[in-house]
Amino acid sequence: MRVLHAKVRQRLRGRKYWKREEWGVPINQEDMAATLLAFSYNVLVGIELIGGAPLPEQQQEDYLALWRYIGWLLGVDSTALDPCRDAGRAKAMLESIVMHLLEPDKHSVAVAHHLLKAPGASAWGYRAVLCRRFLGDPLSDALRLPTGCCASEAATAECSSSASEVDIGSTGSVSRYGCCCFGGGCLGGWEWPVSAAQLWTLRMYTSLGRWRPTRRLLCWMHGHGLTLFHGKWSLAPRPKRAGAAAGQRDDRSTSLGGFPFE
Repeated sequence: MRVLHAKVRQRLRGRKYWKREEWGVPINQEDMAATLLAFSYNVLVGIELIGGAPLPEQQQEDYLALWRYIGWLLGVDSTALDPCRDAGRAKAMLESIVMHLLEPDKHSVAVAHHLLKAPGASAWGYRAVLCRRFLGDPLSDALRLPTGCCASEAATAECSSSASEVDIGSTGSVSRYGCCCFGGGCLGGWEWPVSAAQLWTLRMYTSLGRWRPTRRLLCWMHGHGLTLFHGKWSLAPRPKRAGAAAGQRDDRSTSLGGFPFE
């Protein structure tokens, strides 16, 4: 990974379009720290949000210690920067980086909506409302994520008119129960209560995982599920290579576990 980062830096530095004075060094220390914290401290934030309570302090420190080592392997500065030294420093640094780097624009809106619609456009509104619960209103409004509040033609018309007046970069200008037509088309109103029910279910599931007996049972269930999934996946038909003759045997070996897309 460090070699890949080095090659990308070298390549971008040689490109005329790269504005180093404005954008800085490609994949710099701040960028790598942000990625590291997204996979480390941000997970602890998500557990607290879903579970309703933070993990014990020692478990948080142990988890961050693992990611501190991973960061060292990836080349993140472990002396002056050291983003995963402890939970307090990780929290402060993540918030600082978010305030510095996170400035949603029209491209951010396009990417967010595309990712939410990629699994299927029929339920994109539900996924958007679920994201709103995790991201909070200011960032969700900046990304024009719907709220799922439209339940009448009057609300739909009001939302449609207000949607055109909201700045993409504005935060806090749209309340949680304000405009819900961002991205085109109002929602049916069921997304908000259904997402609340799903989060409640996740909270109960996470709470059960805090007890040792149920944690062991849940670990066994997940392990058994992964074993079954791997067994079915390994038996799935392999896609034909481009140009392969009809009926020609695929000579790729299954010695690596028989994954269908090796």
